[in-house]
Amino acid sequence: MSTNPMKGSQRLMLGLIGVLLMLAAYNLLWSVFRSPALLTRDDNPRLVFASQRIQRGDILDRNDVAMATSRYANGLFFREYPSLGTAPLTGYASFNYGTSGLENTFDALLTSADLQDEQTLLWQREVLYEPQVGRAIRTTIDTTLQVALAQTNISAAIVIDRNSGDLLAIVSNPSYDANTLDADWETITENDQGALVNRGTQIAYPTGDLLKTLLHLNRLNLTKDGSYLPNQVQFLNFLDEFGIFRAQPLDIEHTDSHIALMRTDLEQTDIANWDGQMLKLTPLQIATILRTISNQGVRSDVRLVSETQANSIDEWVPQRFNRNELVVLPRAVVNSFREEFQAQSAAALQLSMTDFVDNTVVSWVAGETQNRELIWVVVSEENDKAQIESAMATIEAFASTE
Repeated sequence: MSTNPMKGSQRLMLGLIGVLLMLAAYNLLWSVFRSPALLTRDDNPRLVFASQRIQRGDILDRNDVAMATSRYANGLFFREYPSLGTAPLTGYASFNYGTSGLENTFDALLTSADLQDEQTLLWQREVLYEPQVGRAIRTTIDTTLQVALAQTNISAAIVIDRNSGDLLAIVSNPSYDANTLDADWETITENDQGALVNRGTQIAYPTGDLLKTLLHLNRLNLTKDGSYLPNQVQFLNFLDEFGIFRAQPLDIEHTDSHIALMRTDLEQTDIANWDGQMLKLTPLQIATILRTISNQGVRSDVRLVSETQANSIDEWVPQRFNRNELVVLPRAVVNSFREEFQAQSAAALQLSMTDFVDNTVVSWVAGETQNRELIWVVVSEENDKAQIESAMATIEAFASTE
C-alpha cells in the first residue's frame, strides 16, 4: 500500500504551523498578558529599570524651589535632592529601601499611580512605551530658612506662621544626604545617632517649666487673679483642650504613641507630684501650644502641603485643610498673661527648658519673633547655647525680611 507524499507534506506543514502558533501564543502570554505579573516580582531585575523609567513629580517649597526632582539620563530617571537639610521633610525614594517622608505619603501622586491601576500603567510603560509622568506637590516650607537652620547644626527646629499655621521649617540633625542614601545606608543605620529619625516630629522631650506655665494659664482661666488651684481632672481637661493628648494630622512621620501612656501616667499621679519629665512633647507639639497662646487663645492645626498638581501641569488643586479651630482661652486671659510676662521679660513670648535625657543635658527654647508673626522651637541635645542662639538669630533674621 503506497502513501501520498502530498498528504505527508501537508501534515508536516500543519504541524509546523501549529508549533509556531503555540510559540506565538506563549510569547504573547508572557510578554503582554503576564508581563505585569513578572515585572512586580521582587526577584525580577527589570523592576529596577521599570521604576527608573517613571518621572516622579517634583516636591516644591512655597516659592516653587525644588526640594526633590527627577533628572533624565540615558533613558532613565534619577531622583535628586538639590538642597541638603531638606531630608527630614522630603524623605527618600529608593528602589532598595523604599520611601519615607513626603516621598512616601504622596508616592501615588508623585508617580501618578493614583490615576490608573498598576497593570494598566505597566502595559502603557512597558508595551506601548508611553512615559509615566508623576505630578508635583507644593509645600509650605521655605527652603532658604530650612537650609539656613540645618546649617546651624541645631538638633531640632520648628518654625510656624502664627496666622496661617503654615510650617516654614522642620529641621533635624544629624540627618543624611538623600542623594547618596543607597551607598550610605549601612553607615546611616549602623550608628546610634538616629539620622533617619525626625527630631522635630518624632522625639518627645521633657517640657520643664512649660507645665507650670500651663497650670498658671489654667488658674487665670478659672479665676481672674489666678488664686484658684485646679484639681487634677480640671487640669487634664485643660491640657486636652490645648491638644496635648490629640494626634495632630501631618503629612510626614510623627510620634503619637507616647500620648496615651503619658496621659495614663498623669492620671495616676497626684497633681502635686507632676513635673516636666512626665509631660514629654515633640518640638512640633510645643510649638503648637505656644502658637495657641500667641494666637489669642485659639488653637488650630498646622499644614505642610498646600497644593497638589492636577492632571494638567498648569492646574493646581488646593490640599484639603481643616483648621479645626477651638477657643482654648479667652482673649482677656491671654492679655493678662502677656502683661505678666512683659513685666518680667521682653515683649515677645519665650519659654525654655534644660533637663537630663538619658544622662545628657538637653535644652530647648520656644518663642515668637519680635513681630509676633512666627512661632519657633529650637532644641539642642548637647545643651549648646551658642548653637541655640545661632538658630534663634537665623529665625529672627528671616522674620525681618518677611
